[in-house]
Parts: sequence; structure tokens; C-alpha cells
Amino acid sequence: DGNEVVAGAALGDVATWRGDAPSPRAATADGAGFALARCQGDGSGAPEVVVGAPGRGVVTTAGRDVGPGTGRFGAAIAGGTEPGVLWVGAPAADDHAGAVYRVDALGVATVVLVGAPLDELGTALVVAGDRLYVGAPGPASGGGFVIAVPEAALSR
Repeated sequence: DGNEVVAGAALGDVATWRGDAPSPRAATADGAGFALARCQGDGSGAPEVVVGAPGRGVVTTAGRDVGPGTGRFGAAIAGGTEPGVLWVGAPAADDHAGAVYRVDALGVATVVLVGAPLDELGTALVVAGDRLYVGAPGPASGGGFVIAVPEAALSR
């Protein structure tokens, strides 16, 4: 029917990537597929799909895992306007203050934004125009917010 599993498995002990032969999951609670984003790649070929696995604190891009392995890194992903750049949310970083990372084409993840206590900054991300929009729902007892930051300001 043309459908194929390209990443993750919600249940069980098997995961696949881009329809390749099944391979063992890294962990049964890795959350692979929690977030997906389309990225421009490194400029040398077709766009690629990036898969978030916040249970392991990584994203899988170009067949490799990138990330600190903590903070639910990979719960939100947005492809940047610059080829090879990803924005990745880690809403549980720093005891749920949350953080946003810039991941470059080499797979280097750098923290570019950090929330205040319990903000859960980086729960949602989207790039529109030249801005990165970042959601921070905060605790149930407080109000959430969205910030808009020019991508260029985060790339320095």
C-alpha cells in the first residue's frame, strides 16, 4: 500500500529507521517519533526528516543520534532556515525550566535559550519567516507564553 514505518515503535522492542531492516530499540521508553520535523539537510541533497526521542534525550538525523541525553531533548523540533540547522526543545531541562538548543550540520548541540523555573520552555517550536517561536506552557497553576526570537540572534 506504499506505507512504511520510518522511525520508532510505540510499543515493543523493535524500531526501524527509513524502512531499513528492524533493529533493537535503544530503550523501551525512548519516545522515538514523539516529534518530527523536516530539515533542509546540509545543503548537499534532499530534505530529511528528523525524529525526536525525548525519552532518551536525542534526535535522530541523517541516521545518527544527536543530543545531551537528558531534559527530554527532542520533545519539539523545528528545521531552521539555514541549511543543516535544527532547533530542538528540551522542556524538562534544569528541573523543568526548559531549554532550546541549536544543532548545527555537524551535530553539535548548543543551548541558546533557557527558561525560568517551571516554564518548560521548548515544549513547542516553529520557524516562521525569520523567527523561531518557542512555547512554554509553564505549571498548571500559571499562565503559559510564546516568545518569538529572530533566528539570526540565536546563531551568534
